[in-house]
Amino acid sequence: MPTDVLLKSVDVLLPFICVMCNASLGEGVLPNSQKTAIITPVVKKSGLDPDEPQNYRPISNLTFMSKIIERLVTEQIQMHLKQWFQG
Repeated sequence: MPTDVLLKSVDVLLPFICVMCNASLGEGVLPNSQKTAIITPVVKKSGLDPDEPQNYRPISNLTFMSKIIERLVTEQIQMHLKQWFQG
């Protein structure tokens, strides 16, 4: 889903996003649909021959949901580690 569409509909979508994130965290599994990325080849440096495959590097764009879940897991791990080191 394009980001601008998501931002315009965030009030409606937020409860569903919350349920999806909680389900993923509760099950400890990232859905297969969220494990794929759109890969775009980009020329490494300007001036390189675009006809040569070795002159490209991949840019991977992850799904919005996988990024959200990744941030949630990161926050949970950081909170856990802070409590563990303080206690």
